[in-house]
Amino acid sequence: MTDENRTNADKTGQADELTPAQQAGIVALLQASTIVSAATSIGMDERSLRRWLADPIFAAALASARRELLSQTIGRLHHLCAAAADSLASIAADEQAPPAARVSAARAVLDAAFRGGEQLDVIDRLDVIEAKIGASK
Repeated sequence: MTDENRTNADKTGQADELTPAQQAGIVALLQASTIVSAATSIGMDERSLRRWLADPIFAAALASARRELLSQTIGRLHHLCAAAADSLASIAADEQAPPAARVSAARAVLDAAFRGGEQLDVIDRLDVIEAKIGASK
């Protein structure tokens, strides 16, 4: 388990209850594409790893580590969004680019803008609802 994931699990008290082998199992599960390959990568029997997955404490620690990994990945993707948008805009505006590439880039820009607008609308509406609920308590 990375230091960040371990800290995250510590906050919930889960890391304290995991053995070093179980912590290694979490790291292996995060890195491997299958349970079998995760077990193999740490020299463990697949059945043992599956038993751990059925343990609520292990499962909660794994879920916490997965959320942290996903959060970090989303952060990295957000960092790349401006460059990706610039690339799409450049292709869409490049008269030397093949028409199919220009249309594809333009469509990607429009789709992303539309989805982003929808998401912002939902967030705004949710903020209003949460404010009303909070005011009524």
